[in-house]
Amino acid sequence: MNQEIDLRSPEFIASRRLVRPVFLKYMVIVLLSFLLPGSYYGILFYSSNLQLELAAENNYLLEL
Repeated sequence: MNQEIDLRSPEFIASRRLVRPVFLKYMVIVLLSFLLPGSYYGILFYSSNLQLELAAENNYLLEL
């Protein structure tokens, strides 16, 4: 039976408990604020690139 006694005060434990969840919440907000617009513009770029390729293929088929 290895029971350790926690000598930390309840105030210390409560003050340290809040730091990590708040930090993680702000990190998620920051990451999403960069990832969501980036993925949106990436999808727009990809779809415009596909439309240009489709137009080029259509022009090639019309020349035949």
